Amino acid sequence: MAGKLATAGTGPLYTATKWGLRGLGLGLRGTGVGVSTIFPGPISDAGMFAATGVPLPSSIRPNTQLDVARAIVDASRTTEPRST
Repeated sequence: MAGKLATAGTGPLYTATKWGLRGLGLGLRGTGVGVSTIFPGPISDAGMFAATGVPLPSSIRPNTQLDVARAIVDASRTTEPRST
């Protein structure tokens, strides 16, 4: 989420790296290099939220590892630039 939305509670270095990756992907569009970026947000069954048990706000629906895998496969099957 930090690659799409900067918040006061997120470390600036972490946010900057996510924005940088997103910007690199967007900047490569039109150069002949195929780029898709995947920004899955919290993952319900892996990663820091699953490991710590920290509850997410009710407005945020976490993705699963399978959701992320499907997004990667879908992105690899198209030549259309996309950011998910």
